[in-house]
Amino acid sequence: MILKFPTFAVVAICALVVFPTLGAAQNSYTEDFTSTTFKDAVNTTADWNLVGGELKLYSGLTPILTGSYDTPSNALSVAVDGDYAFVADNQSGLQILDISNLAVPTILGSYDPQGPVDGVVVAGDLAYIVNPLVGLEILDISNPAAPARIGYYISPGWSSDVAVAGDLAFVADATAGLQVLDISDPTTPALVGSYDTLGIARAVAVAGDLAFVADWGSGLEILDISNPAAPSSVSFLATGQAIVDVEVAGDLAFVSIKSGFEPGLKIVDISNPAAPSIVGNYVTPEDSWKVAVTGDRAVLTNGLSGIHVLDITDPTTPTLVGTHDTPGNALDVAVAGGFAFVADDTSGLQILDISYPVVPSLVGSYDTPGFSYDTEVVGNLAFVAGWDSGLHILDISDPSSPSVVGVYNTLGLAHGVAVAGDVAFVADWNNGLQIFNISNPATPTFVSGYGLPANARDLVVAGDLLFVANDNGGLAILDISNPASPSN
Repeated sequence: MILKFPTFAVVAICALVVFPTLGAAQNSYTEDFTSTTFKDAVNTTADWNLVGGELKLYSGLTPILTGSYDTPSNALSVAVDGDYAFVADNQSGLQILDISNLAVPTILGSYDPQGPVDGVVVAGDLAYIVNPLVGLEILDISNPAAPARIGYYISPGWSSDVAVAGDLAFVADATAGLQVLDISDPTTPALVGSYDTLGIARAVAVAGDLAFVADWGSGLEILDISNPAAPSSVSFLATGQAIVDVEVAGDLAFVSIKSGFEPGLKIVDISNPAAPSIVGNYVTPEDSWKVAVTGDRAVLTNGLSGIHVLDITDPTTPTLVGTHDTPGNALDVAVAGGFAFVADDTSGLQILDISYPVVPSLVGSYDTPGFSYDTEVVGNLAFVAGWDSGLHILDISDPSSPSVVGVYNTLGLAHGVAVAGDVAFVADWNNGLQIFNISNPATPTFVSGYGLPANARDLVVAGDLLFVANDNGGLAILDISNPASPSN
């Protein structure tokens, strides 16, 4: 039986750096990870991140389903604010969920606009929803259980997305391009300006004096909105594919491509808005819909393939770190507090934990002669209950190469082990309790034994007491203050 030692982030530091020979004048070296001069390329499995100047010790991600709520219709979009999730549920309007208990989301309230709701944005006590048949509707959500419409704007096109910045709302309005609305009085939103894009305006993001429009069939349009009454083109980047979403983070724009030769994510350098350029590309197996960016992660909804989580620390090489295949058709995602809230079409809202658990990787192993049933680690030693091969003591100071230090072949079948100071206690199955002196791990010596009414399976030490699980004999509690003479 092979005893395996999994490692997590802390252990993964082993064998990462090869240090140079230091002269008398130089007695120390600090690695800043901005070059790979001293990187051990053969043994390093962590992310030696030159852009961030850091070493990342995670090797993978497994998004975990935390909770879900099946909305009445098709969940198309989602926004999260505090303990509430706002779901644009197509023909069932806006659904407001209480997510204070993520494992069991519950319905709080809803709003039916007598038409489909395709998108939602929340700002303070107001929710802005896009209804393709109307345009923009503004709801008072100060009481989430009873949302009420307080204003609306009938747009000339087919509204599909909205971004809010201060007293302005920017509506992606399909063939009518971008509509800019004054919402300083939410009861009477009014048109301020507009810009007719080349294609079909599907989504919009705003950063400072710039609006970024995902223009279906055309590409990424960057507009100067410093004068909202007269938006003007700053630049245009042709993607040649069906662009459906855009999110901006710093000097980068993240563009989602639904279909075409390369569906997926394109990362655009917008440090010079007049000359945007594609610096990174990630191709997905299915149509991509929406993207959310949080720190050095991008979460991409991938339709029937669920979500893809990407490491974007180096935007030139976005790297897949985890996936989760949702039960429905993942269309939109919002990220908050380490969780991804996915609008999953006919499967409603799916809540996933994406807090970056590390995937364990094998560092080393030791093949005991028999079965390994239990192990206890104390310092640089591992004590293994090896069934018919007895107690094995291993040196694990080098986890990649554990080596045997000492062995004691018990009379029974070693099934459990516990260590306290210089004493090891072995649950020896049909031979009861066996106690060993391990002050010299290379030569463990028998101290005493104690017979039990049934097979000794496992044991725990607490001070001067030993608790032994002995099969159908129940729990035995022994006084081990004198290990040479344990007593019940």
